[in-house]
Amino acid sequence: MNAGLSRLTSSFWFVTAGLTLLSLVIYWPCLNGPFLFDDNEWIVELEWAYQSLEGLRRLWLEPGTSQQYYPLTATTFWIDHQLWGLNTLPYHIENVLLHGFCGGLFWRLLKQLQVRGAGLAALLFITHPMMVESVAFITERRNVLCQALMLGACLASGRSLHRWSGGAAPRVWSWYWLALILFIAAVLAKITAFVFPAAVLVITWWKTGGIQ
Repeated sequence: MNAGLSRLTSSFWFVTAGLTLLSLVIYWPCLNGPFLFDDNEWIVELEWAYQSLEGLRRLWLEPGTSQQYYPLTATTFWIDHQLWGLNTLPYHIENVLLHGFCGGLFWRLLKQLQVRGAGLAALLFITHPMMVESVAFITERRNVLCQALMLGACLASGRSLHRWSGGAAPRVWSWYWLALILFIAAVLAKITAFVFPAAVLVITWWKTGGIQ
């Protein structure tokens, strides 16, 4: 079992590296792109908040400081501003890296669910034009960040339920609490993560024939 898990973990990082490299190739033309549309409202017009700890506090504790109350996403921009200022290149690279990481997590989740064609699905996920807005626009960090956290939460949920294997095995509480923490973080990145509990219930019903 441990050897199999080790091989799967190694495969995950290999697949993730490949998908991330592919993402960088695909999105290479946008890496030096300027701030566009909502980027100005989230980055340029909020520069005052990214310059101090007081600004970070307000992003978390005073809803309305940013365009939408996504404090975890805003925190990543706060960190970026501390490191890069208004240089757009690192912001874009981070979005692309998150996209590649999401592709690896998606592949791993499909393998956990024993879905055939996981590799092809992950490849389509990385290359599909529907993802362009989420990856190419800096502001849409909220999408790729929320997605990574939700996929991580879903994987942790599966581990807490013994990979949705059913039976009478007790819940693994350490994985359950990790899933809960990742879910809360996903909501703080983008509120659409609220669908996660319903998604887990559907997957559990599909894999085990009941709700655990």
